Amino acid sequence: MLQQNELKFRGLRYLKTLQVVFRMATMFSVDHLSVAGPMQQSFDVLNALIKETRQLTVGFVDNRVMINNILTTDAGLSQLENELLKRGIGGLSFEPGITLGGYKHAIGVLATPVKEVEELGGATVLIAANPIEGVKIFPAGKNQARTEDGDTIIETDAQSFLRAKQYEEQRPFQIPTAGLELVFASAGMERPADMRGGPDDILRMVAPTVEAALVGESGDPQRSYMGLARMMQEVSPSFILNFFPPEKQKELADKPPQEIASEFMEETAMRWASKRLASVPQDGDALVVEEDVVRVLVRTLQATQMAEKLAERLAHYVKEYTLPKSVYERLQNELNWTATPNKQKVEKLLRLKRFGGLEFRRLMDLLKDLVAHGKSEEATALAKHYFNFLDEPPEGAQPEPFSRATEVLRMMAGVRTDFGAVAAERLAKAVLDERYPDFVHYQIANCLSTLSKAMATFEDFELAQQAGLALEKSLGRDRAKHAQCCGAAMNNLLAPNSMERILELMVIKRDDPVLAKLGTSLLRWAGPAAVEKTFQRLEEEPNASARMVLVRIMGSMGENGIEVARQRLDHTRWYVVRNACQVLGELKDPLLLEHIGPLLRHSDHRVQQSAFNVLRKSRLPNRGKVLAEALPELHAHLLEQALEELAFFKDPEALPGLERFVAGDGDPKKPLDKAVFAIANTPGGAATEALLRLLAEPRAAEHARRAALHGLMRRKDGGVRAQLDRFAAGSDADPMVNETRQALARADATKPA
Repeated sequence: MLQQNELKFRGLRYLKTLQVVFRMATMFSVDHLSVAGPMQQSFDVLNALIKETRQLTVGFVDNRVMINNILTTDAGLSQLENELLKRGIGGLSFEPGITLGGYKHAIGVLATPVKEVEELGGATVLIAANPIEGVKIFPAGKNQARTEDGDTIIETDAQSFLRAKQYEEQRPFQIPTAGLELVFASAGMERPADMRGGPDDILRMVAPTVEAALVGESGDPQRSYMGLARMMQEVSPSFILNFFPPEKQKELADKPPQEIASEFMEETAMRWASKRLASVPQDGDALVVEEDVVRVLVRTLQATQMAEKLAERLAHYVKEYTLPKSVYERLQNELNWTATPNKQKVEKLLRLKRFGGLEFRRLMDLLKDLVAHGKSEEATALAKHYFNFLDEPPEGAQPEPFSRATEVLRMMAGVRTDFGAVAAERLAKAVLDERYPDFVHYQIANCLSTLSKAMATFEDFELAQQAGLALEKSLGRDRAKHAQCCGAAMNNLLAPNSMERILELMVIKRDDPVLAKLGTSLLRWAGPAAVEKTFQRLEEEPNASARMVLVRIMGSMGENGIEVARQRLDHTRWYVVRNACQVLGELKDPLLLEHIGPLLRHSDHRVQQSAFNVLRKSRLPNRGKVLAEALPELHAHLLEQALEELAFFKDPEALPGLERFVAGDGDPKKPLDKAVFAIANTPGGAATEALLRLLAEPRAAEHARRAALHGLMRRKDGGVRAQLDRFAAGSDADPMVNETRQALARADATKPA
């Protein structure tokens, strides 16, 4: 975790690179060659920063620069601020695992011309139409957005605006956009783009959203709390008081927004807890429900950070909401734990031999806090200690520690210590230990998959490779037995963004053999999803040398790659078919001739050329036959190459196709004589017979028949002279009869006496 000063320094540095690439993208386009260098530089600075902050949010608020939770000033960024606010964009948030392609897409959205943004209906519509994995773009507030000239137009007359600034509490209700974004994000939801209405309408949407953030496993109560406080800063706090009973409204009327937000969340949690406890039948599983209730109430306590106040009011809550005594006692226990300093919490957890549900929750909450505050050593010590369950005898292993271990692995992703390497080594050893029960073995494989995916998000690809090697070794022991555990885990080693990032790096560092080997292994293990991602990248890649790198990568994909490539052979876009053709050649498709043959007849000459190149390199038997049969439909520029190759092949199987091509076409402009030469260059009696038939074929072009005669005159086959004599005895109406006589006469004249 970066210190505030370093975060500020590096955040401002990143924003300056963003300003440069943004300016160039608006001048040219994100795809212009001049933008590539600044784009890569800006992405590299951002990517390095995200790996240490785990999330980066930047933007402009009230003429100040926002970098995560820092608001600062920098006059050098005024151009970027002005240009973004002209488009109605207030900020961006980046998640770990962002790819260069995703970043390029985001810059393209930011650089959309102002008039085009206005024609679309504003920044909100633009953002909704361009979702980007790992990037979130936030619209600016109404009184922040600027015109094309850089001015801010207030949405009322000047006197009213000044009065509203002086008397904030008297202003008309406006939807608190920024706060609502946080509240909805805390529950994993998107704020409705067309949200409208008064305070009661907004409150009816906010209350269940806050509850979802408190109750849902993936919810973020802390963000929900911050969003509520922000909403009351954006508008008068009075609108949210309607949630409380009248007597409570009077008590809270003069309280600051943070305290009202805290009360709101506590009230929401207690109402939910009361309903949840009341809904359990007498013969139901009360212990499970109580655990759930305690979990939610503790999350509320941690989010609002009001432990002392809640402790004072706990007895009141128990009475008002009729909470069971057992819940009260457990909450008291949690209050005591919450009040314990982190150093003592670490010491207590390190003394535990086993982690039950309560202890594991405390572990995860503490890990989250330690990681967030940059306490990497303490977090690593705790995480390693948790994995001591692997020291217990495998025969009696229980599934719970393994299923919970995935949460620890995700939490520790991106922490720059040796935890990942230690966990990978221990899990790699465990997955090969046949003493573990089948279900536990399945969970160990899942842990390795989770480790790989989590670490790859932060570009720790070596650890992902270590996990893949262990799974591959385990799968190799018995493929049928381990298909559903180790095989499935291997196919789930990488998130889609990580696959894309590996491909980007392999293209950029195409001369790095270590990266090539590592990336190829990971993509091959990832299975069909990686094949599809590679093909998509191949289809979008304009650079020919980069495409060749991607084709080579596809060459390691095995059967998965073959199947996906075959599916693209009928695609309507020629370059997709070309790519599929090249991939099938690289993969050495066992049915290559069957699939390549039709492509030699493709309507686009570039596909024909690709199919020809693949066929020539394949060295497969019968390739001459396939090529010869396609001759009538080959593009002119390719026809001569094909005939030269057939002459080199000397393949008897190609003779019927060559003969049909020559005999069926009388065009004097076509290189039919080269086709005849390919026949003549093929040894054996079948070639001689073909030449004789072509010589006698009146429909064939004269220069082709003449080439057949020359070929026959050079052949040493027995009986050729006799057959030529018979042809020369034919009718003078055929000009080739006379030429044959002359050729035979010249041959006789040159014979030694």
